[in-house]
Amino acid sequence: MLKDEKNKEYQDQIYYALAGVAKQEQNEPLAIELLNKSVRASTSNTTQKAVSYLELANIYLAQPNYIPAAAYYDSCLTNLTNDHPEYADIQAKRNSLDRLVKNLKIIINEDSLQYLASLSPEQRAEVIGKIVEAEDAEKERLKIEQENEQRIEEQEILEEKTLKSQPRSLTTPVSATAGAWYFYNPSAISFGLSEFLKRWGTRKLEDNWRRSDKDLVIGEVTENVVVDSTVNNQQAINDSIAKLDSKSRKEAYLGQIPNSSEQVEASNAKIIEAYYNCGIIYKEQLSNIPESNNSFETLDKRFPSNKFKLPSYYNLYRSYSAMKDSVKANVYKNYILANAPESDYARLILNPNFYLEMKRKSEVIEVFYENTYRAYLNRQYALVIERKQYADESFPANNALSPKFSFLKAMAVGKTRTLNDFQFELEDVIRRYPKDSVSIKAKEILDYIQGNNIQKTTIDTVAVDTNNLKDPFAASAKYIHDVDAMHFFVILSPKGTIQPSELIAKIKAFNSLNFSNLPLTVNNGNIDLNIQYIAVMSFPNKDDGMSYYESIVGEENLVNQFDPELVQYYVISQQNLSELTRTKDIKQYSQFFRQKYLE
Repeated sequence: MLKDEKNKEYQDQIYYALAGVAKQEQNEPLAIELLNKSVRASTSNTTQKAVSYLELANIYLAQPNYIPAAAYYDSCLTNLTNDHPEYADIQAKRNSLDRLVKNLKIIINEDSLQYLASLSPEQRAEVIGKIVEAEDAEKERLKIEQENEQRIEEQEILEEKTLKSQPRSLTTPVSATAGAWYFYNPSAISFGLSEFLKRWGTRKLEDNWRRSDKDLVIGEVTENVVVDSTVNNQQAINDSIAKLDSKSRKEAYLGQIPNSSEQVEASNAKIIEAYYNCGIIYKEQLSNIPESNNSFETLDKRFPSNKFKLPSYYNLYRSYSAMKDSVKANVYKNYILANAPESDYARLILNPNFYLEMKRKSEVIEVFYENTYRAYLNRQYALVIERKQYADESFPANNALSPKFSFLKAMAVGKTRTLNDFQFELEDVIRRYPKDSVSIKAKEILDYIQGNNIQKTTIDTVAVDTNNLKDPFAASAKYIHDVDAMHFFVILSPKGTIQPSELIAKIKAFNSLNFSNLPLTVNNGNIDLNIQYIAVMSFPNKDDGMSYYESIVGEENLVNQFDPELVQYYVISQQNLSELTRTKDIKQYSQFFRQKYLE
């Protein structure tokens, strides 16, 4: 079948079928070879290419060989449509492996740099020189490849211009000239489309569509989800160095070598963090307990006093307990109980329900605080003071809500007692919780009292906006920029500004006309008592959400017909919408949206 010329366009599927046979015969190297041939043979059939990449990724994941597996999952997603039933699962595997590979590369990179530090200056220069030469050779190869593609492209454009310039008699019927101009020849169009797909694949209609690395052309910054700051910092360093010339890259590489004790310590800190991250990813995301144990144990062996010793030992205790290896489990258990008896890890070992009980207590405190705050809003100031005393007696000291209880009591004192009492309570809040947001609010009020020389015995004359009063009692919003998360398009407005039912009907009609291929739904609800929302859901990622945003915002007499000071619209991830609903901080999300989505 492969030799038959008429089956040429089906070679990718034939190679894939042969790979399946090789895999059944447990000839994995042959299966990998045939799958790679299938990928190379897939030109216009992106679905088959995605399936072949997926099979390669699954083979390497099962070995396990995580670095090529990560690359193949990524290639699979590039060719896979997001409505594929396994898309989310493949994406999750890709993300986990991507995090793992980045941390593994940090270990390799830092170990290599420390090895170079042990060499003589001449030996270092020789090694770095060979690295830069190899990089330059690869750049030259890519340059030649791009120049060849450019020449082919220019030749095609020239041929097209030549055909267009050929005169055609106005009396000559179209069919007679069909062979002259490309766009009068249906068979030529069909052939041209086929050749385009073979060469370029499926491309979105946009500027610089020929470039696979658009970041270099339009200067966009791709933000990835990160495991830790070390990964981000190292990636930024690598990206910066890659843009330098040969001489500057040599200097940059030599400059990265840790020569002082401080630099070696910083390098070791990166390795320590990367080993710990690998252990967690192996255990929690890839379910590879042996590799997880190996990462934690290697970390402990190389760096006995590392800062992750307790959590690493606790994970090893849990893993070996699950593996029924009581001897090793007891080694890590006994170390924690002997050396950190007051730690949460020791409490968890002695009481597996520790966190569950703490969570229940935390929920009780949160409910108690919420009712105390409501009592304050209802001007039940004496009850607020009484509940604060009960909280001190009944809940653990310095729990997460202690600062807020203290500030709430201070405000109640300000409403019912002397100005001196009020100032004393505010100063106590600042003294006891200097790093909490409530101390900032307390200081603002003290500064107001002193700056305006207020002498009255109550705080009734101090302008405290009760709508803003809750800000110190709630944690600041923590919005996360996750481009691969599910996104919604939301419209926010004060109640009474728009009629939700009318706008929802218009949006549904717009969706049916322009986005009938997507299973979109439109719902409405309330952010709080004053703000309502309409949500179009859901989009599989940020890019799809922003495509919808640009389309609907550009539609006349739809969302853009309202006063922008009152009616606002955003694209927002599911997690960030929950955060917005919790904090009610629309202004902060608006800033986040401009920075991460529009700029």
